Amino acid sequence: MRYWECGIEIQYRECQILRETAGEILKNGRRPAQSKEEWIGLIGQVAHTNDLKASYAAPMTVFLRNISEDLFEAVSEYAEHLVEKGRGIDIMIPFKAQNRQMVLPVNLHAPIKYMED
Repeated sequence: MRYWECGIEIQYRECQILRETAGEILKNGRRPAQSKEEWIGLIGQVAHTNDLKASYAAPMTVFLRNISEDLFEAVSEYAEHLVEKGRGIDIMIPFKAQNRQMVLPVNLHAPIKYMED
């Protein structure tokens, strides 16, 4: 995950983790946005139990704890959308949350080029 011009950019593997963990929260009749610590805890468990997803899940826990509430709400809404949709993640198709924040799923983050003086 990383900040983007008008929202958040989320890699495909991160989307998968969000969908899986949000699904667990929704099964219990709660929404991820209202169960922030529990949801982040589930993502942390993925980091500790799945070596292939650990490199994505571990940084997500830090990122999600530190983003603003409006961005967290947008990510939560996007995760719920993924759960409702079931299979498939639409790469490079922006998701506009109700609070007007954008979530952009990407395959991989493009390298950031820094300007040299």
